Amino acid sequence: MGVLAFLLNLFHIILLAWADYPRPNYYEKMEELSKLVTQEAGITDVKFSSFTWARSFPWLMHCVIMVFLFSTCYAVITICVFKIRKYVREAFTLSVDIGEKDLSLEKLKMERLRDYNNQLTYALIVQAILPTFEVIAMSTQILLPIFYPTGTTVFIIVYTVIPLYFAPVINPLSTIFLVKPYRRAVINKIFGRNNGEMTHATIKNNTGMPTSKDQQRSFNTVAPMEQGGASSIKCLNKSRNILF
Repeated sequence: MGVLAFLLNLFHIILLAWADYPRPNYYEKMEELSKLVTQEAGITDVKFSSFTWARSFPWLMHCVIMVFLFSTCYAVITICVFKIRKYVREAFTLSVDIGEKDLSLEKLKMERLRDYNNQLTYALIVQAILPTFEVIAMSTQILLPIFYPTGTTVFIIVYTVIPLYFAPVINPLSTIFLVKPYRRAVINKIFGRNNGEMTHATIKNNTGMPTSKDQQRSFNTVAPMEQGGASSIKCLNKSRNILF
C-alpha cells in the first residue's frame, strides 16, 4: 500500500507539472489575478502553485483523470463496505447457532464484536464521505472560471478553500463520536472518571455476569468451597500415603 500511495502521488505531481505549472508566459496574467485577489478578498503577497487556462487541453485532461481516480476510490470503498458487512453478518449467524447449542458466552462475544464492527464500518463510511466535500470545493474552483468568468469568481474561489482546513479535525472527531469505546474513553477523560471503575464496569458488562450484590455474593462463595474441597482431598491423599 505504501508503494501504491507513493506511485499515485508521483503520478499526480507529474500530472500537475504537465497540466497547470505556472510557466513564464503566464506571468502577466498571474500578476493581474493577484491584484484582483488583493482588491476583492484583501489577501496580499499572492503566490501561485498552479496556473493555466481553464479550457486548455492539459487542464481538461487533468480534470478527467482526477474524476476517474476519485470514482475508482469510491468504488473500492463501496465494495469493501459490502464485503465487510456480509462477512460480519455470516460470522454472527454461525456464532448464534453455536451459542444456542452449547449455551456459552461465545454468542455474547460475537454480538459485541458485530456491534463494534458495525461502528467501525460507519466510521469508515463517514471518513470516506468527508473527502467528498473537498471534491465539491475543488470542483467549484475548477468549474466556476470555465462557466462564470466574472469578477466575483475570484472571491468565491478564495473563500471556498477555507473549510478544507477543517477536514483533518472533523475526521478524528467523527471516529470518536461513532465508535463507542473511543467515545467512552474521551468522555471519561473529560469528566474525570476513574479508569479502574470504568474497566470494572466494562468487564462485568462484557462477560454478562450479574451485577447485584446478592448475586455477586452467591458467586463469590463458590470459589472458597471449591478451594476447601481441593485442600481436603490433598490432606486425605497425604494421610493415605503415611498410613500405607
